[in-house]
Amino acid sequence: MKKLLILFMITTLLVVGCGNKKEANKEKEPDKKPETEEKEEIVNEPGMLPEKEVNGMKFSNVSISYVDDVSTFVGEIKNTTDKTIELDVFEIVLKDKDGKVVTTIPAYVSDKIEAGATLPVVATVNMDLTKVYDVEYKF
Repeated sequence: MKKLLILFMITTLLVVGCGNKKEANKEKEPDKKPETEEKEEIVNEPGMLPEKEVNGMKFSNVSISYVDDVSTFVGEIKNTTDKTIELDVFEIVLKDKDGKVVTTIPAYVSDKIEAGATLPVVATVNMDLTKVYDVEYKF
């Protein structure tokens, strides 16, 4: 009977002791992230880059996103004049917060922009442009 009682006590201590260790380990383990790795998209919100008007063309709602090692510049260009403007290719000069040129990329729009019309502008480049703070447009 003594052997049975001792065996019961040892078993009980082992079960209770192991149970407490598991609970303690759960509290100490940091949350594990899922195995699948999602690529984070970094986006400057529209309007983050300043609106600019050059030669009767107003650039607004400008944003830069960076996904899979490609930065995409997106914005709108509006003809603020009362005349049709002939336009094909122009340069987007992107600058950092110190005013230094990070890169210059070409942008393409239709051959002409009617008076008061707004067109989208999209340009891509294989580099991280999320630290761009200013932009110039050269025609």
